[in-house]
Amino acid sequence: MPSPRPDPRRSVKLAHLSDHHYDGTPQRRDLFLRALEGARARGADHLLLAGDLVDYADRGHLSEVAELLRETGWWDPARATVLPGNHDLYRHSAPHLVRSLLGGLPSLTRTRATFDELFGELMGTRVAEPTLPALKPLDSEWTLLLLDTVIRTHRFDLLGSWRGDLDATLSEPTLEAIHAAAPRRLVVAGHHFPLPQSRAATALLRGTAFVDPGFAELEGLLERLSPRPALYLCGHIHAWPAGQPPAFDTERVSEVPVYCQGRTGGWVDIEPSWTLHVLGERVESELVPL
Repeated sequence: MPSPRPDPRRSVKLAHLSDHHYDGTPQRRDLFLRALEGARARGADHLLLAGDLVDYADRGHLSEVAELLRETGWWDPARATVLPGNHDLYRHSAPHLVRSLLGGLPSLTRTRATFDELFGELMGTRVAEPTLPALKPLDSEWTLLLLDTVIRTHRFDLLGSWRGDLDATLSEPTLEAIHAAAPRRLVVAGHHFPLPQSRAATALLRGTAFVDPGFAELEGLLERLSPRPALYLCGHIHAWPAGQPPAFDTERVSEVPVYCQGRTGGWVDIEPSWTLHVLGERVESELVPL
């Protein structure tokens, strides 16, 4: 049963899910369905899946995720948005990782083409080729700007999360295209968290995050966007150095609040959850356990 479309006269409820890591098991299927039904039960107007839908860049698993969105009534370009994460495009297996250290991974053209084929309908209106960034209106006030933070062709190492597409996003033609769309209020979304170098080493020792040398690029992008984004939404990080998710509104990039939701699939002793953002005159965010 399709969900009702948002009324532009009221706030928009945005359900923010990420890092489900679907692997075809009944447990992962049940957890994903609980998250989707939970978003519906809370009256979400729009669903954002911020990457790592699957665990192993498997076409079959990606197809199953797409089918679950259809079965639950969430397959609607006006009601749902999907971003790729590194697990959706890379096969995170030992041979692949060793190969990346020795000589680099092959181009992601094939896996990106598969992701676009299956989910392109939900990825917004492109403002740069070949894929993201893209724009997705939520209502007459709010617009999503979708970034590609997964590297495109060079080797997959721990220093590459932001390289590639952000350089294109920072180009004047792309920025002009974004500005020409004249969004009134803007929410930016990408899979990776912009982890400052000051916190990267601690997090990396726990295996919870990639070092991110592109932090400055994201900061520069947010500073150049007009209007200034109200939020940056992401996933990727499942746990934090203290073993707990960050308190809301404590992470900022260029004064833009950053909300990381990398726990929809659960992680070790972290309780599975998603985040509900209520976008209105004020922005309110709530962590919702599954």
